[in-house]
Amino acid sequence: MKSVKNIVKETIQKFLSEYYGDAEFSMADKAFMRRVGRRPDVEKKDAPESERVIGKITQDMTRKTLEKPVPIHKNPKNLKGFESNVRGVLVNNGDFYLAESSEVVHDQMLEIMAREGIIPFQSRFYYGERYPEEFIAVERVDNSNTFVPSVVYETIPNYYHEIIDVGNNAHISFYFEPTIL
Repeated sequence: MKSVKNIVKETIQKFLSEYYGDAEFSMADKAFMRRVGRRPDVEKKDAPESERVIGKITQDMTRKTLEKPVPIHKNPKNLKGFESNVRGVLVNNGDFYLAESSEVVHDQMLEIMAREGIIPFQSRFYYGERYPEEFIAVERVDNSNTFVPSVVYETIPNYYHEIIDVGNNAHISFYFEPTIL
């Protein structure tokens, strides 16, 4: 014979399962639901959070107009809303610029950054051969929080290790790895 406590517990679990689906909720989630009246994961769309958007790319690398402009974020707080394998630029002062979509290439980002005065205009040309001291072009590894130098680089100069160290200290949510894939 079941105790009254178990019957009540099963009834509540059944209600929660029917109302919210078969998800398991922690005590904090359940408290949140009681207080707010909705599931904690039913928030606004997973929009990227960042210090600010510095510009938007309106064309792909072939100069075809994109359906939706792709924002370039400065110092994103997390990677929610960003596609896998997106490109970014880590500046020597620790600022990190990241495109939301993998349709954007570094050249497009560097053009906006030069126009905004973030990097010197000339350093955006031949960055894979001249290794500018102002920044390092990086790429997200799949859907992880890890970023590696762009495939245009054949080697990693010592001062790029310094930029990567500054980036790792400034952005603890991400990991900048000095490895060429």
